Amino acid sequence: MKIQSRIKHCLLFWVLGFCCVALMPREVYADGKYFPERAYKIPPTIPSQRAVLVYKEGTETLIIESALEGQGIEFGWIIPLPEKPTKFEEASPGFIKTLSLTIQPEIVHDLTSGIFVACVIAVFVTLLFLIVIAPEPQKPRRYSVLEILVVFVIVLLLLSILMPTMGGHAGGRGVSGIFINIPGIEIHDIEEIGNFEVTVLEADSTSALDVWLSVNGFAGLSENDKIIVFDYIESGWYFVAAKLRREGSGYSRPHPIAMTFRSGKPLYPIRLTSQVGSDVYLELFVIAEKKATASNLTLELCDDYSFDPGAGQNFRGKKLPGFVGNVFRQNIGHPNANHLMWDGCVLSKLCATLNPTQMRKDILLELKSGSPFQKHYYSRRGAIGTGLINCLGWWCVSIAILTATFYKRIKGENGSKFALVRIAIPTALVSLLLWGITYAAVPKIEVETKGGRNRLIDRLYERATVFMEKEAIARGYSYFEGASKSEVEEIIEDYCKFTVRRNRYTKEKVKQEDSPGNYTIFENERGVVLRTYSREGFPDDAVITSASKDNFFDDYEIEAGRIFDALVKASIGGSWPSHLNRVLHFRPWDYEYNAILIKCFRRQPKELVPIILRRLKERLDWLPESIEEVEYEASMLGSLTRMEPPLDVTDTKKMYEFIGKIEVSFVDADG
Repeated sequence: MKIQSRIKHCLLFWVLGFCCVALMPREVYADGKYFPERAYKIPPTIPSQRAVLVYKEGTETLIIESALEGQGIEFGWIIPLPEKPTKFEEASPGFIKTLSLTIQPEIVHDLTSGIFVACVIAVFVTLLFLIVIAPEPQKPRRYSVLEILVVFVIVLLLLSILMPTMGGHAGGRGVSGIFINIPGIEIHDIEEIGNFEVTVLEADSTSALDVWLSVNGFAGLSENDKIIVFDYIESGWYFVAAKLRREGSGYSRPHPIAMTFRSGKPLYPIRLTSQVGSDVYLELFVIAEKKATASNLTLELCDDYSFDPGAGQNFRGKKLPGFVGNVFRQNIGHPNANHLMWDGCVLSKLCATLNPTQMRKDILLELKSGSPFQKHYYSRRGAIGTGLINCLGWWCVSIAILTATFYKRIKGENGSKFALVRIAIPTALVSLLLWGITYAAVPKIEVETKGGRNRLIDRLYERATVFMEKEAIARGYSYFEGASKSEVEEIIEDYCKFTVRRNRYTKEKVKQEDSPGNYTIFENERGVVLRTYSREGFPDDAVITSASKDNFFDDYEIEAGRIFDALVKASIGGSWPSHLNRVLHFRPWDYEYNAILIKCFRRQPKELVPIILRRLKERLDWLPESIEEVEYEASMLGSLTRMEPPLDVTDTKKMYEFIGKIEVSFVDADG
C-alpha cells in the first residue's frame, strides 16, 4: 500500500512539473523557432574620436575623425607628428564608420534558451527533492482538486520568481586660404585636402607657434598647451595645422584626413586632446602585421584578415570582394579597405573612455604576435540571465549533493523540517546571493538591440528593402530621362528629407555618404549609379538612368498605379475607402510600398492630404504598436506637402507640431 501511495505521489509531482514547464513563457515566431535578439555596443554620449592607424614597415598612416562642437563657421585643430608627413589625403568617413559598426565585441544578451533549459532542470530537481523529503502517509488517500490546485499555483509562483521579465528590447576667424608668416615658424607645406586647409610647420618656440595660430584663425595656446607644445618642440616634432570651414554651427563630423609619415613605432598623439577638460571616448583601429596593444586601452577584438573575392553578395546574389576575419568572421567590404588592408593583415580594435590624466602621454602601441581575441561584455539583460543560470545551477547541484549526504537524517524523525530549515532555505539564499554577485561582477555595457529574426533572413529583408526602393525610384521618375547627375542628386536628397528615412544602423537621417545605411551617387559609362552600403560596407550599385531589363516588377508597378489612382479618386469624397486598407499593410521590402510613396512625392496630389492626415491622427493613439503605419503616413504627408516629418515618430509632441503646420498651410487654406 505504501508503495502504491508513493507511486501516486511521484506521478502527481511529475505531472505538475510538466504542466509548469509547458506554461513557462517562451518567445517564438510563426514558424515555431526562436531566434535570439542581437545586441550591439553603444558608444557613450561624450566627446569622441575615431581613428584608423595603419602601420607597415616603419611607415604609419593615421586617419582621424573627431566630433567638434562650438560657435563660428571655422574650426581648427593641431596634430603633432614625430616626422614630416610625406602625403595627405582626404579620407573616407565611411571606412571608419564601417569598422565601428562591424568590428564588435561579443555581447551576451539573449539567453532565453539557456534559461529555459536551466528552469526545466531546476523544476525537476526541486520536485524530486520534495518527493524525497515528503513524509510517508499513514494511509493512502486521494488528493482533492483543491490541494492539487494549491500546489500548482505555488509552483507557478516560484517559476514567476525564477523567470523575471528581462528587457524587450576652436578659434577666431582668419583669411581662408592665406597663412601669415611669423618669425620662428618654418612652413614646409600648404595643401587643400577636401574641406580642410592643411599646413605643415616647425616651430622654434611656443610663443612663435602661439602667435602664428592666433593670426591665422586658430585658437591660441593656453598655458597648459604651451607646456605640452614645448616638449614636442624640444623633441623635434612637426605640427599639422588643419582648418575646417563649414556653414552653420553645432555638432559636426568633418571628413577625416589621412596623414602618412615615418615612425619607429606606431603611435597616436593625444596629449593636446587632454586640454579639452572632459573625458573623451576613443576608438582606435590598428591595421598592422601583428596584434596591437596599448596601456589604458581595452583590446576588444583582434583577428587575422584575408582577401576574398566572394566575401559578400548583393540582393541579386552577385559576389562582392572584401576582407574576411579568419576566426570571428566579421567581414569588411568597404571599397576603401583595398587601399588600407592587405592579405594576412591583423586588425585590432582598441577603445576606452580616457580622462584628462590618462591623456597626458601619447599612446604608444606595442605590436606582438598573439592569438585572435574577442572581448566579452554583457547587456543588463544578459547579466541578469547569466546570474539566473548560475543561481539555478548552484541550486540544483547543492540540493542534489546535500540531499544525498543527509539522506538518512532526512528520512528520520522530523526529517522534513531538517531538510527545509537546514538545506532548502540556506541553499536558496546562497543561490540568490550568487545571482546578485554574478550580476555585479560581469562587465556590463549599454547596447542597442536588433532581432527576432534569423541573421540571414534579416539581411535578406535589408537587401530587399534597399533593392525595392531603388527600383521604385528609378521607375517612378521614368529612369530620370534627360536629367543630369546633379538633378538626380537633388531629387533623391529631397526624397530622403521629406520622408521618414532613418539609417537602419545608426538611426540617424539617411544622407549622401559612403557609410553603412547611407548612399552615394556617381556617374560612369553606364549612367548615373545609386550606391548603397551594408553594415559591413559592401556596396550595392543600381544604374537608375537606364531601364531595367527585368520585367519582374511590371505587374507590381501596374498594381501600385491602380491603388494610387483609387486613393486620389476616393479623396474627392473626403474619406478613406475601407477596401484600400491593404495599402497600410505593405512593408518597406514590398515594391508597392515604395512605388506609392514615390508617386506621392512626384505628383503631389494635395487632395490626399486631409484623409491621410485624419488617419495619421488616429494612428498616433495606437503608438508604439502602429509605428510602421505612422512612419508610412508621415512619409506620405511629407512627400505631398514638402514639409519635413520628425525622424522619431514616437515623439508625439513633434508629430503634432508637424500635423499643425500641415493643417495651417493646407487644410485650413483649402477650407
